[in-house]
Amino acid sequence: MKQVLASVVFAGFLLGAGPAPGASMGDFIQVEVRPGAGRSLPLYPTSATHGKKKIYAEALKGEEYTVVIRNFLPRRVRLVVAVDGRNIISGQKSWLRNNERMYILGPYETGEYRGWRTGSDRVNRFYFTDAADSYAAAFGDSSAMGVIAVAAYSEIGNSKSEIEISGRGAWSFL
Repeated sequence: MKQVLASVVFAGFLLGAGPAPGASMGDFIQVEVRPGAGRSLPLYPTSATHGKKKIYAEALKGEEYTVVIRNFLPRRVRLVVAVDGRNIISGQKSWLRNNERMYILGPYETGEYRGWRTGSDRVNRFYFTDAADSYAAAFGDSSAMGVIAVAAYSEIGNSKSEIEISGRGAWSFL
């Protein structure tokens, strides 16, 4: 299998150290990309710029993955999740806004998102791939190719925090 070196970018507006490894927004939300083989992706941190922390993650082309999000808050959070610039529930272009389709994660819950929702009981799996085979290429929009982005909104008010995970290798679905 060919190895893909993906870049991971984290941008959050809530400060503090996360309680566990992965991309965290302060002590509140943690995002992890977990390959189907159950192993952890090797991470290679680089310097932070403009409030965004960038990390490279090494993955295998063709390997399925899951986006795992943990809520460390004692209240529910609303999550907009986008891969390749597309909302994973609706498939529409995502701007990570609070009026988009989103998941609700309960207090201290962990959500696992394995692919594009195509019906109430059907999900097309995410997998690591090259640009030509990506979901972004299928829509002719490479503006967020290789990016996994999560916007978390508090259930009270509309304060927003974002985490972006982006890559040189593209992400796609089966």
